[in-house]
Amino acid sequence: MMWPGARGLLFVSLVASGCGSRMGFEPPDAAAGVAESCGGDTREEDASRRIGAPCDGPDGDLCPEGIITGCSSGRLVCSDASVDDPDSCDGVDNDCDPASADGAEDPALNLPCDGPDHDLCREGTLAACSGGRLVCTDLSGDDVELCDGLDNDCDPASADGAEDPRLSGTCDGPDDDLCPEGTYTGCASGLLGCADATGDDPDSCDGLDNDCDPASADGAEDPALGGPCDGPDTDLCREGIVTGCSGGRLACSDSSGDTLEIAGDGIDGDCDGVELCLVDGDGDGFLPIGPATVVAADLDCLDAGEAVAGTPTGDCRDDLPLVSPAAREGPVGDGSCADLVDNDCDGVEGAADGGCDAACPWLDPRWGFRVRLTVTNGSAKTAAPGYTLVLELDHRALVLAGQARVDGNDLRLAHCDGAGASTELDRVDEGPYVDPAGASSFGTASARLAFPLASSLSPAESDPGYFLYFGDPTAAPAPSNLAAVFDFFEPFDSLAAWTQVGAPGASISAGALRLSACSTGELLYLTGAAGDRSQSAGFAVRARARQDSIGNDLSPAGWYLNTTSGLRFDVASSSSRNRIRRLDNFADTSATAVATDGGATPPQAAQWYVYEATVDGNAFAYRRDGIELLSGTDATATAGKVFLGAEGDIPVRWDWLLIRRFVDPEPTVATGAVDRR
Repeated sequence: MMWPGARGLLFVSLVASGCGSRMGFEPPDAAAGVAESCGGDTREEDASRRIGAPCDGPDGDLCPEGIITGCSSGRLVCSDASVDDPDSCDGVDNDCDPASADGAEDPALNLPCDGPDHDLCREGTLAACSGGRLVCTDLSGDDVELCDGLDNDCDPASADGAEDPRLSGTCDGPDDDLCPEGTYTGCASGLLGCADATGDDPDSCDGLDNDCDPASADGAEDPALGGPCDGPDTDLCREGIVTGCSGGRLACSDSSGDTLEIAGDGIDGDCDGVELCLVDGDGDGFLPIGPATVVAADLDCLDAGEAVAGTPTGDCRDDLPLVSPAAREGPVGDGSCADLVDNDCDGVEGAADGGCDAACPWLDPRWGFRVRLTVTNGSAKTAAPGYTLVLELDHRALVLAGQARVDGNDLRLAHCDGAGASTELDRVDEGPYVDPAGASSFGTASARLAFPLASSLSPAESDPGYFLYFGDPTAAPAPSNLAAVFDFFEPFDSLAAWTQVGAPGASISAGALRLSACSTGELLYLTGAAGDRSQSAGFAVRARARQDSIGNDLSPAGWYLNTTSGLRFDVASSSSRNRIRRLDNFADTSATAVATDGGATPPQAAQWYVYEATVDGNAFAYRRDGIELLSGTDATATAGKVFLGAEGDIPVRWDWLLIRRFVDPEPTVATGAVDRR
């Protein structure tokens, strides 16, 4: 009997046995369900009996997934239309073939897979099945997310570098050293950011690897290299340069010895930032006997109690400003010696002291200072009264010391006769009469005061009775009469003292004499006693003159100084020739000059020069701007007139002319120390 809807057939049969019958179930031959032929009566009958039995279709597995539905063309028909059931790795016999291993046909076999790590990267393959699960060959560790622009952990959701082990570690920033002075702070564009904001660490000379680069020598980048340095001496002067580094110390090329400090020289000799000054305790301009020193805060040594190098010594009382080698004896420097103090520090006190000069009292109390002058005649001739003397002094130093006025108005000359009577003398700033530009000498270190000799001096005689006074801030201009200082002075404001010889042509314009030269020559001679000069008495003639243009050999350079029966001084500009010729009644007595210099530099056109001719007995000399052009001797010229001349066609001009007495050597003027009132 068969039940409709049943997957198989149920066969019931009675089988006789010894004690009756039994009912049994015989399953169909599923394996042969479709392959089995079913032709012929017997077979068809048998097939009919198997309809509805389980059967396996024509796939590659062995699983009966259909039933026999009938016989067709001699073969059983199975309804199994499923495909193969490969044996997947799931613990089930998917292909109904116990002989095939579990998972033997799993389609995932040999596909990439991710092992039991924490990343998502498939770094292995599915190679086997165990316990119903495919086994992956990925045995690598975790792939952490580094900062390199790649998805290291194969997880797009995690940021680049999120797991980089360097995060929060030390790092070196964008400087030139190799020192990790910062920490990594994050990842951007595949690069870790570093929080090192420090600058370069140059490799200084200190024994340390400052730039964290073992390849660079110690001190290779020390900023002191090549700079100045002080060697192993005791001064602080950087007299060498830094040449290298050794043992963590910079090497210096300074091999000089100690540089010593010189007191008061205005130089920090030992380079310690201070100056060593000499001590002038009372500020009188003199150092004590056995000078002491003091450290000053500046270099000028001009503060109270300080003095510079070169300051004279010998102050016997450095606590009293009125006591010094320059002071005068007496309580207020009046020469009375009444205070019984050695004011001038000469070791002598009282009337025996030469500083006690009661015979020459102070000329005027308004002048705070005076200097004794001693005039000495060193020639073999007597120097007569009125001889022009010249005092040279450092007027600038007096002005800087606050003792004198820069305009020279307070400079006074006086002569004391030794009986208590002093006479003030005229004095002239000689600067304009020796300088071609006519510049004043006042205020300079080489001021020149011309003044007259008050009384005659025999040969080798000295007179210490002259004094230079200064220090009156309200002084009016001093008496400066040129005629009282020189034998004769001509400013050329008229020609009243002159006589003309030759064609007319002399004229005065703007305080200057002009001679228009002609072919026969033209001259002026000085009339009266001023123009009469002799060789025996000696004289000097000085003038400021110029030639309008360059002339020829026959034209003088600009001026003559002559005597009628004496000498003629001239120069020819075109041939660079200076000459001194004999003269008789203003005419040459010889075609040959008694002195000629053919190599002198000629004067320039329209340029002023100061010329001077000196005559002392048979000796004579000729100078231009203080430089001697010619000198010689001649005994035939005895006396005559002083005259000026022009020859040829070149006009000549004179600004002024002076005549003074002259002996050789000239009297000297020696200065003493400054006396304070």
